[in-house]
Amino acid sequence: MEASEFLYGNFGQRVLEVGAGSGQHVTFVDPDSWVEYIQTDLRPPESTAELLGTWIATPVNADTLPFADQSFDRLISTCVLAHTDEPEETLREWRRVVRTGGVITLYLPCESSLLLNFARLLGPRQARIKAGFDSRIIYLDHRYNYRYLRTLVELEFAENQIQTKRFPRPFPWWLSWWEIVQIKI
Repeated sequence: MEASEFLYGNFGQRVLEVGAGSGQHVTFVDPDSWVEYIQTDLRPPESTAELLGTWIATPVNADTLPFADQSFDRLISTCVLAHTDEPEETLREWRRVVRTGGVITLYLPCESSLLLNFARLLGPRQARIKAGFDSRIIYLDHRYNYRYLRTLVELEFAENQIQTKRFPRPFPWWLSWWEIVQIKI
């Protein structure tokens, strides 16, 4: 489960996950912390019957969310920002839907770190090739690297509290897989 002073003691929250994929991330969020967990994606799963949370069945773009201002206590996004057309506009949109006092949690891939590149070379690359995908597609799909996205986050949320945690922890970004960024609005 997650650990952050920004999240400690938060119960009964309304959570939005943007780019939820196949719904696998909800299992990492403390089930006692939310009363409503809404998931969106450009390509929602065909069947959501056995998945946790509530799914928006129609495609939802990360930079034009169909929700009212300040309608969520928390927004979670896992490796989505690197795929957006206008990440600075996307960050503003995410801020719009999170209430004052809420938290935005971003999982940023540490593109193009040595460790991440090495892990991709040894791990998923072979599975992608067997499935018929070009192994270079991950580099084409990520439009922005970690340093650019991290700078955008710092600029957009300069007046907010920001906490970060990398994995593996003691490594600098260029030797890490990803970074979790928590922003208190």
